[in-house]
Amino acid sequence: MSKAQSLNDVINYFDSQKSLCPKDDPWYVETERKEIEIIKDDLLTTNRELKFLFGGHPGNGKSTELNKIDKDEAIKAKYLVVKYSANDVLDINDIDIIDFLLTMILKILEKAEETGTNLPSYLQNRLKEMEGYFTGKLQTEKATTEARKGELGGGVKAKIGSGLPFVSLAANVFAKIRFESETRKQIREFYKLNITDLHNLANDIILNIKVSIKPCFDILLIVDDLDKVRPQQAEKLFFEEGSTIGAINCSALFTLPISMIYSPKSNVIESKIGRQKVLRNLRLKDKNGKEDEQTVKHRKTLRQLVFNRMESSLIENNALDMAVDASGGGCFVP
Repeated sequence: MSKAQSLNDVINYFDSQKSLCPKDDPWYVETERKEIEIIKDDLLTTNRELKFLFGGHPGNGKSTELNKIDKDEAIKAKYLVVKYSANDVLDINDIDIIDFLLTMILKILEKAEETGTNLPSYLQNRLKEMEGYFTGKLQTEKATTEARKGELGGGVKAKIGSGLPFVSLAANVFAKIRFESETRKQIREFYKLNITDLHNLANDIILNIKVSIKPCFDILLIVDDLDKVRPQQAEKLFFEEGSTIGAINCSALFTLPISMIYSPKSNVIESKIGRQKVLRNLRLKDKNGKEDEQTVKHRKTLRQLVFNRMESSLIENNALDMAVDASGGGCFVP
């Protein structure tokens, strides 16, 4: 991957929404923060389901840190990892527990099919019922769905000839839930009296898959970009529906808005779902506003982040120092 060669190109090389793959991305710089390593160690040493809420300031590298978990060989040996971005399958400005559960079920089913996992007939029949409901909706609004589906990009792929019921409609369902507000309302109305049944279906699917993936110990569900949900929506999802999320029968790692971490309701959310871990920004000053050995190292890290993306000749040292200060220790240097 090349570096920016001119000032006109620089903006294209500093996208705070683009996560990196630590193993092979030339833009990546190791920040030596320990939060994700602590989560990984806990996941590898436990013999029970664990759930984590992972937060931090926007642009400070949460998604890149999650990629470390997703790509870790020891994690993949112990868990069937199901990782996706909420932004690919949901409207994060209008999110509901029903949307969350439906898209989660589909993402888990996609992974099950990818690994050749089958499900018992009673679950397949339940999924066929869901498939029938959504097929009816898709047939009545096919043109709109096809247009919207094309906007989903690389995050969602259409399924052809799927072995498990309902999975073949995944891309269409994601498109409807993400883009069509009226359809979202109809889906929520249809399922609102059956949230418990939907939740139980998710857990039945998870438990049956867990039996089939031995020697893997568990499913590890990683849902990124939930930290981008607006505060009011986040409170509804994580606080009001936290018990439902916490009762999903697998290990999980969800990003969480920074506003929820510092909310008075934070302890309740943690008790309902799981432990909170905050990815700290790199410290640039000590408590007295002075530099020390660690802050000097952190500044060097942020400077290297810049030089991995653009030629050093494009910025003067004092300008770069100002940019590092303005970053507040986040990994996205403005």
